[in-house]
Amino acid sequence: MANILKDSLEFTRANQEYQDALALAPGNAGVLAAYGDFDAWIGQIEAGLAARRRALVLDPVNPDAHFSLGSALTAARRFRASVRYFSPQWPEM
Repeated sequence: MANILKDSLEFTRANQEYQDALALAPGNAGVLAAYGDFDAWIGQIEAGLAARRRALVLDPVNPDAHFSLGSALTAARRFRASVRYFSPQWPEM
């Protein structure tokens, strides 16, 4: 619902839906990543980065989580910090 509201430019309602989703599933990496994207999109860069970092901690082997954080750092003009998230070193399996 939050994504639909965001895409409809209903940011206040979208923000409430994201907060509700986090209250229901605080450890859900997907919800955190989506909320982080939303925060960054509305100019709350630090909050967006924090949510994306938490999503990566919860799901460290998800390449999308690495790319998302790298993209957020790039958008925040933190280029040196972003590089490592675009080519993570995977452990040997």
